[in-house]
Amino acid sequence: MAHGLLGGTMSAAMGGGYFSGFAAGAIGSLAASGTQGILKGVKSGFWKAAGTIGGGSLSGGVGSVISGGKFWDGFRNGAISASLNHVAHMIQKGIQQKKYSIKGSDGTELNPDGYQISNKKLRNSIIGLYDELKAEYGDRLEFQITGGDRYNVNGVNYSSTDGSFVKRSKPTAHNIEKGARAVDLRIKLDGHRVRNHEIIQPFANRYELHYQKGYYPIDYPKDFHHHLFLANFTYNYAKNN
Repeated sequence: MAHGLLGGTMSAAMGGGYFSGFAAGAIGSLAASGTQGILKGVKSGFWKAAGTIGGGSLSGGVGSVISGGKFWDGFRNGAISASLNHVAHMIQKGIQQKKYSIKGSDGTELNPDGYQISNKKLRNSIIGLYDELKAEYGDRLEFQITGGDRYNVNGVNYSSTDGSFVKRSKPTAHNIEKGARAVDLRIKLDGHRVRNHEIIQPFANRYELHYQKGYYPIDYPKDFHHHLFLANFTYNYAKNN
């Protein structure tokens, strides 16, 4: 449906028919998905991408003709739809394969669910924060990573760990496009979730981890998780450390 709407809008904006553009976008998207399945065994990323876009383009052109539009308009819309969505997902799927074991200095696994945390500096800061809190609170502390990197496709956020849809579509410091600088943490003392960020903030700041207004634990009443991030400087970006 979303690809049909995109195709219809593009076609109308370029002087074509909305319905034929809708058909081209929707059919092109479906064909691209089918082509991905056929090419599943192909190792070359280039040929997978070429096959996906080619299948979406041709099917978009045919769909446009069937619905009364022009072949080349549909071909163009099918190509755009396929490349924006399906190829982006294939690229991100490759990124998703790597998961991270992050352990405190005492050997405790802080990331048992394997969330992707691609930013080395962020991983080190998480370990530093855990070690400080462990030294302060001892066995009273429970500490676990509950959210990591994300990526954005067509204005929608997805988890880099498993590709699942993330409800908050606005890009944040979690996004790889913004440096993959954020992590979500579940922090408990004496079995109770820590809701007051001011308890954790002094320790977090020692490792350049910060809170943001509107993203405090109390702003997440479902689980009261701690959203912490590195400042928005290029040297804090995943690709630069």
